[in-house]
Amino acid sequence: MATLREQAIISIQKLPENASADDIIDSVILAEKVNTAINELDSGKGIPDSEMKKIAAEWAAK
Repeated sequence: MATLREQAIISIQKLPENASADDIIDSVILAEKVNTAINELDSGKGIPDSEMKKIAAEWAAK
């Protein structure tokens, strides 16, 4: 798995040349959050799909 630094470089390289500093920061933060979520899922810390569907249905009903 790529290090945070490597992920940041990859996400920045995908941005357009005229990307703002905010775009760069958002891209790096998103990459880190996705990486954290994947690691949590890999270690069994996620919410089962069936449970998430119930939660989403409750949110939609509000």
